[in-house]
Amino acid sequence: MDEETTRRWERTYSQEGKRWGTEPGELARVAVARLNEARTGASSSRPLRILDVGCGYGRDSVYMARELQAAVVGIDPAAKAIELACGLAPAGLALEYRRAVIDEVDDGPFDAVFTANTYHVLRPPARLALAGRVPDLLVLGGFFFLSTLAVGDPQHYGHGLPVAGDEESWLDGETYLHFSSEAALEREFRDLHIERLVRHEFDEPHAGGTAHRHVHLLMVARRG
Repeated sequence: MDEETTRRWERTYSQEGKRWGTEPGELARVAVARLNEARTGASSSRPLRILDVGCGYGRDSVYMARELQAAVVGIDPAAKAIELACGLAPAGLALEYRRAVIDEVDDGPFDAVFTANTYHVLRPPARLALAGRVPDLLVLGGFFFLSTLAVGDPQHYGHGLPVAGDEESWLDGETYLHFSSEAALEREFRDLHIERLVRHEFDEPHAGGTAHRHVHLLMVARRG
């Protein structure tokens, strides 16, 4: 995440706190269901290790750690997000939060890498870095879970000025957003085996405000 975007999220978390509430997002529910399914009948009884990239204030990290009895490492470049996540973390769960980006994680491999609603705020070099780094951070057969804004999102798509040389990206004031298509994600994550890639339409709650109608792409992939 670039410095300008990080500063914007520092302000957002400082002003709005837990802006989406404390319930997990849809991708976290998908991840828990799929990891439980994969674990059924598996010979290993060790706890799963999960990396939550762009963890924000940790609502999905908490859910995955609790439901899967997993060891979850949450990373985010915004210091305020990490502060809020540490305050939200219940006692007794294997949760660790770090102010970091994915290139700084050197203690893999993980059974799963999870990133919800982060990919669309990354500029092209950071998206490329994430896509290239994920396979190296996964065990063989490990899972990658992604949710990101889709082309045609009714809340933000096409708002602002198109970003030159960055297809399907707009700058609306200080806000940069990139919108993905199924074909683009298949190309960008071609080093993984994609199990599921679907459009998901939902109302996203905002603390103290009106819910936003969004269309996301949800992706489940594996390192083959």
